[in-house]
Amino acid sequence: MTAYRIRMQARCKNAQAEEIVEYLRVIPGFYADERLQQPDGEQALIDFSLVVREEVQEGNLLNTAEERVGQYLWQRPDLQPVNIRALAEERLPRDEEPQIPPEHIPPRRSL
Repeated sequence: MTAYRIRMQARCKNAQAEEIVEYLRVIPGFYADERLQQPDGEQALIDFSLVVREEVQEGNLLNTAEERVGQYLWQRPDLQPVNIRALAEERLPRDEEPQIPPEHIPPRRSL
């Protein structure tokens, strides 16, 4: 099965950025270390990646990633508002796929 890395970005209040970064790490499929950017004094941008499998139709990978992260963050109303955007998808090389532990492979979408 083919795996895709979805590059994502979260925009949030600067004061909540560190806590959101910690929470993102519990999302199934969390893949890449995050980077914090602070474009102004009130807002922060968090860059991170998820891994999804092709069991999600290819044309819907970005939407699925946004929904998945949004569902997890919705469980934390204390961290709102957070704006999530999926930026790009990248197919992982076949030799990289076996190195991804099973707990990093998200289950089928259940909406």
